[in-house]
Amino acid sequence: YMRGVYHDSITFGIKAGMSSTIIHDCKYFMGRTGFDKGIVSLISPDSTYFHCEEFIREDFFQNQWNMPSGDEIVCASILKGASYKGIDLLVETAIVLNKYSDKSFKFKICGVSEHEEIVRIIKKKYKKDFKKLGLEFLGKLPASEIVKHLCESNLYVHPSYMENSPNSVCEAMSLGMPIVATNVGGVSSILDDYVEGILVQEGEPYSMASAIVHLISNKDKAIEMGLKAKKKAVIRHQSDVIVENLLKIYSEIVDGSRK
Repeated sequence: YMRGVYHDSITFGIKAGMSSTIIHDCKYFMGRTGFDKGIVSLISPDSTYFHCEEFIREDFFQNQWNMPSGDEIVCASILKGASYKGIDLLVETAIVLNKYSDKSFKFKICGVSEHEEIVRIIKKKYKKDFKKLGLEFLGKLPASEIVKHLCESNLYVHPSYMENSPNSVCEAMSLGMPIVATNVGGVSSILDDYVEGILVQEGEPYSMASAIVHLISNKDKAIEMGLKAKKKAVIRHQSDVIVENLLKIYSEIVDGSRK
């Protein structure tokens, strides 16, 4: 059926080559991070780059995260079943926390089912009982359910190996959650290290585990980070401003093509 992780790895390489060609040949680009702007400048130096933010689902702005009480520490993530999304890093982080911390941890992973191929491969690799590690794969959920799970969690964790500006991180920021995320791609453009969250090296479970422990051990600091995250997200994702900017960009492109 040409589906699954192996086929995805082949098509991913093909798409990468196609993307390079498209970027090289295009005249106009619209992006939102230093990462995508740098790639455009490198491959297509004579093109025009426009900055425009993205829309975030209203459900996330209509709710406010508050630090939950209780002894169990809940870390939430919104991922999809792709190898580069770092599900294996979450597993390794859970292993490290279970080994070195005396606290009880749970990882709620929205968007991925335990029956998906990538999860089965990772489970076979580590030979661990995911339930004992506190890993809970919730599958695909509507926005309202995702908001509920995030608001019941202590912090948001983003383990990806490759990103530009992940919607999920922006959504968690819109709720006012403190973030622990891998410092990949354009993530550093959407949140500042030790301001709205903590950035860690990708693929490094000890760094991710220590960042999680730091936030749960400094609850006042975590709450402050969450408030700053929401403030930044509210300004960044104003729908009327985005629409106005988008129309302006299209007008400039049309006017430029007529000259």
